[in-house]
Amino acid sequence: MVKAIFLDKDGTLVDNSGYPTIIPTDKLLYHDILVGLSWLQQQGYVLILISNQSWIAKGRLSQTEVQMIFSSVWQQLRQADILIKDMFYCPHASWDNCSCRKPLPKLILKAVKKHGIDLSKSYMVGDMEDDILAGQRAGVKTILVQTGCGKKYVSTVIPDFIISNLNHIHEVIDND
Repeated sequence: MVKAIFLDKDGTLVDNSGYPTIIPTDKLLYHDILVGLSWLQQQGYVLILISNQSWIAKGRLSQTEVQMIFSSVWQQLRQADILIKDMFYCPHASWDNCSCRKPLPKLILKAVKKHGIDLSKSYMVGDMEDDILAGQRAGVKTILVQTGCGKKYVSTVIPDFIISNLNHIHEVIDND
């Protein structure tokens, strides 16, 4: 069985400091992620993006534009020798009551089925409550990064671990 790191995109890998006014782009948080992602790959984890992209339902981005952003993120990371194994996103808004939007675990479970992932050896990493809840509901350990919205995280939903950014992930996985 494969061990995986499920990664939120906006605020975890990509700058979303202007959210919600400025739609998240493909501007990677290079200094906060590359060392950690490289280390995860060296440890044998596959990297999978799990993201809500309600901008599609809200009419602010087309599905093609979102796919272009994801492709750009994938290409930038690939240039840094980081391989994203797969990407899954929910195009719906919260009012759509769909079954694929985080905090529901459907996209994580879809990735598990597709790639033969062992949930007991996997983690969900994100900067928001919905990321942590999705991971908990899927049965994986959760890591809150204090980038993006994680800088101001206040919730009754408690992640298994909290780190300042992805470059510190070895501190919590090594000790796990």
